[in-house]
Amino acid sequence: MAERLLALREQTLAPDHPDLLAGLDDLAFLYQEQDRLAEAEALFERALALREAALPADHPDIAASLDNLAGLYYAQDRLAEAEALRKRALALFERSLPGGHRDIAICLDNMGCVYQEQGRLVEAEPFHRRALELFEMASDSGDPDIATCLTNLARLYQAQGRPAEAEPLFERALALRESALPAGHPAIIRSHDALAEFHQSEGRLAEAMQLFERALEICEATRPADDLDIAFRLDKLACLYEAQGRDAEANALFARARAIVADPSW
Repeated sequence: MAERLLALREQTLAPDHPDLLAGLDDLAFLYQEQDRLAEAEALFERALALREAALPADHPDIAASLDNLAGLYYAQDRLAEAEALRKRALALFERSLPGGHRDIAICLDNMGCVYQEQGRLVEAEPFHRRALELFEMASDSGDPDIATCLTNLARLYQAQGRPAEAEPLFERALALRESALPAGHPAIIRSHDALAEFHQSEGRLAEAMQLFERALEICEATRPADDLDIAFRLDKLACLYEAQGRDAEANALFARARAIVADPSW
């Protein structure tokens, strides 16, 4: 559908028409989700080139295109390229938008994630903290992007061995998503996973198990029975049972997971 819509727009719209550029981005994001990364990259690059040719050099839409391409590089672990593009995007956003704009906050948070992945934790922290400050000043308290920022900062604190600071951020992110998003939303499941993994890393296995079980319940209530997300969470929970010596329960869950992926070696 997205491919047909883009083809129609290419036939009827000027190359720099906003609707055509939006269609390029939409199809690129779809390809990225489908792991068709080379095709996604070509579309993001085309959208960026068209915007750079058609818009003033300091237009925020160019910054958005830079950040889209940087996100693809980040997903491919091409961190040096992602860092360079996000630096350009952030500088452009800061020149072209009001100081508290949420797009600046998103880009700051994304920049912090790049530094985290590079192991540059000290450099990452001020980006995540500043992003959170901007979100809290500029956004509604129920903005789900605040939860993303909270989770990223919590992961940073966890990586730095600061669990007392990480835990309330994980908890706040989960509570925010549960209050702001529809029941069963994937982001709610991810927040259960994040807090469960934190508890597991701290040796608090009973708390971790409750959260993993809740994540599995949500998946089973909202996804097809053969969904790979269910298999993934069955496996996570089975590993936790196994760590507690609950081998029979673990084996039953491992068997369910293998049945979903139809691969006895999984």
